[in-house]
Amino acid sequence: MRSPQRFSEVLQSREAKQSNALFVHADVSGALMNDQIVSSHGVNLSAFPPNKPIYSGHFHKPHNVSAPLSSPGVSIWYLGSPYETSLSEAGQNKGLVVLESTQWSCIEKIPIDIGRKHFRYSSCQRFLESDVITSGGSSFKAGDRVVITVPRNEILCEGFTGQNSLFASKVKQLRTLGVKVEIREMTKPNLFDSKSIVRKSTGDPVLVEDMSPNEVLSAYILSEIKKGHFSEGVADDLIKHGTSLLDDLVNPESAINVPACNILADDNTDKSSDIILEKVTIEGYVCKLFLIFIQRSPN
Repeated sequence: MRSPQRFSEVLQSREAKQSNALFVHADVSGALMNDQIVSSHGVNLSAFPPNKPIYSGHFHKPHNVSAPLSSPGVSIWYLGSPYETSLSEAGQNKGLVVLESTQWSCIEKIPIDIGRKHFRYSSCQRFLESDVITSGGSSFKAGDRVVITVPRNEILCEGFTGQNSLFASKVKQLRTLGVKVEIREMTKPNLFDSKSIVRKSTGDPVLVEDMSPNEVLSAYILSEIKKGHFSEGVADDLIKHGTSLLDDLVNPESAINVPACNILADDNTDKSSDIILEKVTIEGYVCKLFLIFIQRSPN
């Protein structure tokens, strides 16, 4: 059920209101898509009937979503994935939830500690100061992944990167255990670039895989400004119109008519649609890549 409007209608039905519990697979506004990004285009909490257990799949981070003032009595429990599937899940506590079968309340949580683990560090110093590292590496196992984002000034520091440095010793220790260690250079940690940004709230770098679509677009355009490919005036217009199009594609129910992309079908039809890659054009090999997307209505 891809239409938020149809899903909201089901949630407000007599059957949903009379049920003992709801089990859904939903994008809910305010839910955490990962540790960094909050969903803003999902179904509103107010659409759910109050005062009943609600369990959801979809997002991999285990957490609860509620808004006591705007949606009293509504609380949605994202159970999360049973094991880490990507770097964006690093450090999350996974587990199984046991429910009793009358009122469907939780009676037990069973921690799960299986599969490949991901570890992320925003500097050499944080990598060395981590409790996991100082414990002698016993928390790591073969197949785990460690990603260290290192500012260029640290890479140039012999104390961190020399063959006899503590940093190099720890990296070698992990690789000997069969851990995959990735060291990523961040040349300008206080600016957007094509690989990472720095969030003002934490001061930590955010990798492109953890950005929202709007952040990826903004990071790319701002990196093009630094290269001299765009002027700031052109970039402002591109970001404005680009983020508007992304919002419309993510949430077509609230989209404004944009003829160039044919995002909306007739007002009397289902407004959801698919984006299909029709053609790829390569210009100036390795330098520029243009993707042409054709928006098709469901009819």
